[in-house]
Amino acid sequence: MGTTRLLFARAIIHAMGMDRTTAREMVLVAVMTGENSRAHWNPADTTMPSRGATPYNSFGPHGEYHVWNYASDRAGVEATVATLRQGNMAPWVDVLAKPRQSALVMARAFAEVPWAGVGDLVPYRIVEAWETKQRRYASDANAWVDGNGPWTYKRNGKP
Repeated sequence: MGTTRLLFARAIIHAMGMDRTTAREMVLVAVMTGENSRAHWNPADTTMPSRGATPYNSFGPHGEYHVWNYASDRAGVEATVATLRQGNMAPWVDVLAKPRQSALVMARAFAEVPWAGVGDLVPYRIVEAWETKQRRYASDANAWVDGNGPWTYKRNGKP
């Protein structure tokens, strides 16, 4: 089971205490699309440890770092939010939090943080392709996020 990238993005936005905007949703979906992860409840391939998580893949010297399969939808959202709240992510989160920012501006700011490596313009190119109709946003937003169990994350009683 699982959920969609769009619903996962909305859960992250809500957990970060931000207003939901299409641009914020788009840039988070673009990050997930760029990662194209099959890790359970971890569509953005975060490496934040969490109780009950198991390694999805390992990297670095001697395989000491891991992208995690999270035990639940809530654990995945919480780990992604914890990743965003790290000090090294602050420049991007500051741009995400500003009102009336375009998805392109937010995706460009992503290229300046260490999430996928400084200089990573993949999310920017994905947003650019959506805006020029070279790629369909709806198919990427509705792409499946793998997870064991149902999507139980709710906001105001709604998924």
